[in-house]
Amino acid sequence: MGRYRILTGQADIPALDLEPIATTIAEPHPRISAARTALQRSQASLQVVNSTRSEPPTVGISMRREQDNFASPTSRSVGIAVQIPFGTAARNRPLETAARTQIETATAEAAQADAMLKADIELARQQLEGASQALEAASARASLTRQHTELIEKAFKAGERGLAELLRSQALSHEADVAERQQKVAVGLAHARLNQALGILP
Repeated sequence: MGRYRILTGQADIPALDLEPIATTIAEPHPRISAARTALQRSQASLQVVNSTRSEPPTVGISMRREQDNFASPTSRSVGIAVQIPFGTAARNRPLETAARTQIETATAEAAQADAMLKADIELARQQLEGASQALEAASARASLTRQHTELIEKAFKAGERGLAELLRSQALSHEADVAERQQKVAVGLAHARLNQALGILP
């Protein structure tokens, strides 16, 4: 508690409310959006290959300066070379095959991302349900141990119970309270993981 006060300047730790669970998958979901973008990029590559049937023309410029000896004048010449390649099916076939392979790969990855997303959401829901059930059990145990400790304290004050039994009951009650707090943290983490699986960024 002292370290928390030094770090934040606050006297008490504020109550941390559980973040609400999203009701639907975020649209666009970051993982699905990335897979769709990769597929669109592959399709655009195929369109570029289909629309470009030949290499682009090239232009070359050369300059020459010649002089026979020191006394003779210098002769200069400029040369221009233009190369216009003709498109052939042989030139485009490997490029088109590579582009189609990229499309098939991106399509498979998009389908896999969709399936993995559904599996992750289902797993996160199950983990949240399990954590919630464990919290209910921990809360019930903590409540029972607190009640038991209160009864032991009354019996101790009445002289019917010994100090060792009281200390043991208080220790069990403390352990149950700690377990309940830890399970509340686990439920909060399960909430956050489910929201992240649904595409809600923290």
